[in-house]
Amino acid sequence: MHSNMSKKFWFATALILVLVAAGAVIALLTLPSEAGNDSKPGKAAAPEVRAPVFLPLDPFVVNLHEDEYGAQFLRLGVVLEGADEQALEPVKQHMPRIRNDILLLLSAKSGKELATVEGKQKLIEEILAAVRAPMTKPAAAKDIKGAYFSEFIIQ
Repeated sequence: MHSNMSKKFWFATALILVLVAAGAVIALLTLPSEAGNDSKPGKAAAPEVRAPVFLPLDPFVVNLHEDEYGAQFLRLGVVLEGADEQALEPVKQHMPRIRNDILLLLSAKSGKELATVEGKQKLIEEILAAVRAPMTKPAAAKDIKGAYFSEFIIQ
């Protein structure tokens, strides 16, 4: 009985090794090479994909325009996305004007306007326009890819 279990153990071990080796061979044959030396001639190289760069702005705290909900304030965190680090340099240079424009924009809003998803999406578009406004070159404005809320509190 001892020898029968020993044979089963060695058979199972050999089977596992064969399966692992077969998987490795299949993976090597089907995956593209790391060096980019594909065997297909004339194939164009894929463009390099850069990771986005984010710039968190200091939080904004403003009194909202009074509506039927009464007096409220908004605490808003915004993070900007740039195509690369260079794209965010003009934003940093114009930060006082950008913060001013966003503060004016926010203080003109009411809690009712910002309560809906559509209101929040419109606000993101307006913030993005305020960030892009001081950019003197159209390419610089296009390199600011997006604006995102990192916090959004109405009280």
